[in-house]
Amino acid sequence: MSGPAAGLTVLVWEAVQSYGLPALGELVPAAGVVQPGMGVLRLGLWFRAISVAAVHGMLAGIGMVLISGQLYALGGVEARGQTLAKLGSVHELGAQADWAAVALGAGTIAASRPRLSDGPGGVGTAVW
Repeated sequence: MSGPAAGLTVLVWEAVQSYGLPALGELVPAAGVVQPGMGVLRLGLWFRAISVAAVHGMLAGIGMVLISGQLYALGGVEARGQTLAKLGSVHELGAQADWAAVALGAGTIAASRPRLSDGPGGVGTAVW
């Protein structure tokens, strides 16, 4: 998952934490009704007013939250507190990490990484 869709993971997580998992059965269909309605009303044009830099900043922030949690899982170490506590203690992770878990995770990432080939117009496209 990448791009703006990554931001949805945080929103879904927050909705589940606030309203419980059963609420997704109501929220998802409601979003499915609202989104086409907004399209018919051409409200999407208003979202172009949001700066690309603001969207990139939001996605970078969400990426930091996701990565800070996953680094601890990769090292097989219990994560500390919230995002700032996790980021603040990353420097200690090397001494605490289970290096067999790190090697397994790195191997998995290397094996599942797509390779790039020249697509139309010389633009790299992912090939699995």
